[in-house]
Amino acid sequence: MGISLIRLLRAIYRVTIGKLFPCLFKYMCLLVFKDEYLRLQQQSERFATKLELLERGLVEIFDHSRTTRPKLDATSDAPAISVIMPTYNRAHCIEDAIRSIVAQHFQNWELIVVDDGSTDMTHEILAPYLHDGRVVSITQPHRGQSSARNRALAAARGGIIAYLDSDNVALPNFLTAVAAAFAAEPETDFMYGALLTRHHGDAGGALVFEPFNRDILLRQNFIDLNTVAHRRTLFARYGGFDESLERLTDWDLALRYTAHLPARPLPVVAAQCRSRDSSRVSDLYPHEPAYQRVRGKWA
Repeated sequence: MGISLIRLLRAIYRVTIGKLFPCLFKYMCLLVFKDEYLRLQQQSERFATKLELLERGLVEIFDHSRTTRPKLDATSDAPAISVIMPTYNRAHCIEDAIRSIVAQHFQNWELIVVDDGSTDMTHEILAPYLHDGRVVSITQPHRGQSSARNRALAAARGGIIAYLDSDNVALPNFLTAVAAAFAAEPETDFMYGALLTRHHGDAGGALVFEPFNRDILLRQNFIDLNTVAHRRTLFARYGGFDESLERLTDWDLALRYTAHLPARPLPVVAAQCRSRDSSRVSDLYPHEPAYQRVRGKWA
């Protein structure tokens, strides 16, 4: 009798505690965290949709490129693409950025690194990469990243310009997609890809990639400079970065470079944004004064 009672109690325990309690616990969690669960589910669906669109668009570009086989506007001794990288005291992370360019599947590039007066070991980190003739080093007194980028723009030899900050990394297919798209679309001057980041949108990260809309761009920027590629002729036509602006210089440039023709969203994940220190321009300077100045140019 005692043994039967024990078995009965065990059976009741398995049904109530072993099975029913976990179900009740899961149900209570869903009730409490329903909004967060739905938010994460929607974020995941948006992320998957963007990846699908990127993949489909990239296939179309490569298929068109293989069919037409046009050539980029570059002389035989000049690189097709010049990648511009300003840096200031980023010895702890610049090597990752440089390696991401060296590892590009498209190899007809030059990388122009402008050291904006670094006082750390940046020069020593950069030195071994200068044995690759495609890597160019320029040093100047500390004048800010806009001055450094303009210095690189003036020195660039490629018909296409791309950008990479020294704390970020480019994904390996970026320059391949840039070269193919510009070759296939000679009428296009300005393109931008997608940015993989943990510092935009929701705390869990985001894939930043939106259709081009000039009206929205006039109100706020949705094009990250690390995803941008444009023809060098735009620099000659509209000038470079506004060195009087402390921040939002990428927004200002995008507005000027797309005033005559709309930008082309390029279906490729161009770069990964990483926060490796506290010296980012967005951390050092206030947003509102620069925002009002840029908006004022187009009021």
